Amino acid sequence: MKTALTDRAIKAMRSSAKAYDIHDAVVPGLSLRILPSGVKSFVVLTRFPGARHPTRRALGAYGALTLEQARTQARTWLELIARGVDPAVQVEEERRKRERERASNRCATCSSRSSVPVRSHC
Repeated sequence: MKTALTDRAIKAMRSSAKAYDIHDAVVPGLSLRILPSGVKSFVVLTRFPGARHPTRRALGAYGALTLEQARTQARTWLELIARGVDPAVQVEEERRKRERERASNRCATCSSRSSVPVRSHC
């Protein structure tokens, strides 16, 4: 069943013995997943091109991500999936790239501070 998700409706939803999804009527593919622990998170539930079964990809927890942010991100991810790109893999690659840049910046900072050999993390 599809429902036009609202903040009020999301806050009113309660957990049950099993995890369940509420599908958004505004953005097809966006769902709110409610776990037995009461945690609510946004997911994209869609079928990748050539795949037999639908796949669920987590967008983020409700509260850390607003409903409008989740809808915007879901639209972006659905476009990527339609082109055959897995957004979860792309996000992981971007995270690793940022980590490498931070590490190289730390190493450059450590080496420029002094000429005295210091035990370093680089």
